[in-house]
Amino acid sequence: MVLWRKKPFVSPTAVITPSSPKIDLRPASPRAARGYASSPSCSIYSVCGDEAWISQEDMDHLRQLSEVHHPAPQNGDPYGKGVRLLPPGCKVGRLVGEGAANAVFELVLPDGSYLYHQTSRSLTYLSLADMRCAGLLLRVAKAPIDGDRPRFNYLQQYQYYCTHIKPILGSYILHQELVILRDANLIDPINDYLRAIDHQRDLKFRGTFIEPSEWGFLVEDMQPHGNNCDPSHPFEFSYPDLSLTISDPETTILVEFKPKWLSQSPNAPKNAIRCRQCAKELYSYIVDPQVGKPVPTKAKPCPLMIRNDASNPAFTDSVCRRVPSTDKRRKRLNSTLDVLRSEPAFKTLRLAQEANDHVGPLKADKKDAQFALAMTLRDCTCFAQVLTAPTQQQDSFKPLKIRFGDFDMKMPEFKLTYWRTIEEQLIKGGFYTADMIYCRGQFYRPPTKCYLERGRPTKPMEELEIIHLQEPHQKNEVDSLPPMMKSMTHSIHTDVDLMEKCLEHYKVRKPEGSQKD
Repeated sequence: MVLWRKKPFVSPTAVITPSSPKIDLRPASPRAARGYASSPSCSIYSVCGDEAWISQEDMDHLRQLSEVHHPAPQNGDPYGKGVRLLPPGCKVGRLVGEGAANAVFELVLPDGSYLYHQTSRSLTYLSLADMRCAGLLLRVAKAPIDGDRPRFNYLQQYQYYCTHIKPILGSYILHQELVILRDANLIDPINDYLRAIDHQRDLKFRGTFIEPSEWGFLVEDMQPHGNNCDPSHPFEFSYPDLSLTISDPETTILVEFKPKWLSQSPNAPKNAIRCRQCAKELYSYIVDPQVGKPVPTKAKPCPLMIRNDASNPAFTDSVCRRVPSTDKRRKRLNSTLDVLRSEPAFKTLRLAQEANDHVGPLKADKKDAQFALAMTLRDCTCFAQVLTAPTQQQDSFKPLKIRFGDFDMKMPEFKLTYWRTIEEQLIKGGFYTADMIYCRGQFYRPPTKCYLERGRPTKPMEELEIIHLQEPHQKNEVDSLPPMMKSMTHSIHTDVDLMEKCLEHYKVRKPEGSQKD
């Protein structure tokens, strides 16, 4: 029998004032779980401490959260006030997004209403009338597939979120809370739904499904829904390959991207002309070529362009370059994104990354918890709501809201070898430093647009570094290169036929700065 205590569900517009700032671990009044079925509301579960369905490891995490985490922070913010318990009869809406380890869905309560959290934090750029409630989405873990590394469960993830991430990023963090799925019976319907739409999912996620679990996350919904704050309103249209989703095409869009390494890698060569992320994008593009794969200049914005420098529009260009040029809102969107990249939120994230990693992957220790934290901060996602047109309440170019999310814990004991291998390949393969790509007698300009490439001086031919593309079966031959360039050549084995097609638009007659024959 599950022992629980039910507290009334608080409406979206009410301010929650919890009586205790800790997760309630005291014994609850016994009551049969079947009594809960008649209530469509979402209650707060009080852990008794002897539930058979909660593993000892999970119980230990709950106790630690109770001891060290303040679920009700300052200014009346009710985050983390307890663990919500989803009632039977909940329904899952559409798939909002998915990754290798998790999937996010819309969630509807049995009475047709939605879960919300009160937006009581100070929102600098919103008028009082626009301080509306925010909806919550359901995030659940996928079942591991063969070859997957061990993962942290949601209890461990939430403890890490509360004790390591939230103290660093404060109000910039995407709201996230634990939820108990035990009585909701959602996993089978979710997997049935995923099977039904499997042919529509991203190729790399097809055939992956949700793992049975008692725990999930409720996460802040950053999708713009117009002025009525109603998550049931469908999107108008989207650019899925851009991570740009337009909900109210006349006013608001959600810009979603990964800031990645906001500073150069401590292990990067001193003469690097690309940051770590741009070098990694070039590496992935060349080593793993695919038909239709976006070139690095159109894949992700350069992280170093996110600078508090109003004179540099490069970040705006990088984020915006694939938005249709016929879009009448393009000029305003450019101005808004130019303001976005100067937001102090990115400085906070950058300083936290730098403070926790001074040595880089090549010198890091697998037991270094700070380095693991830095890598977690480098893999988060930025969600920003921005206006594409002025409204009665808001005529500023400043973003409506910025949040960082997707802070998955990293396991250095399993990941450090991979991180080191990638860093070594970026250095030895010339991806940080190469000026040109050479393939079957033809020179190409690397398809990158890194902040470090801007304004660099022209090199003489004998100083150019070259990435020489060769077939997988070929030896590292450089006979076809001019003699003076052989010592600065990095041989990379890949699908040369495909790379010739991918690099067609980047041909150059002679390397820039080369000497005349």
